[in-house]
Amino acid sequence: SFGFNLMATSNYHWLLSFSRAEQVLLSNIDEDGGCRRKCYRVVRQLKEDVWCPGSKPVITAYHLQ
Repeated sequence: SFGFNLMATSNYHWLLSFSRAEQVLLSNIDEDGGCRRKCYRVVRQLKEDVWCPGSKPVITAYHLQ
């Protein structure tokens, strides 16, 4: 389904997961002929190689989206 899922991380904590909704949005992001998907890939690669090469990144993929 399109939306979000509830995931139990313990007996008292629940986490909302929007990964499926994000996948659907990103798959249709360039229907108008834009280049947003290519730009996202370039920025993500810059993050991994240049900005945050260590194991604890300051910028996450969530920030880039």
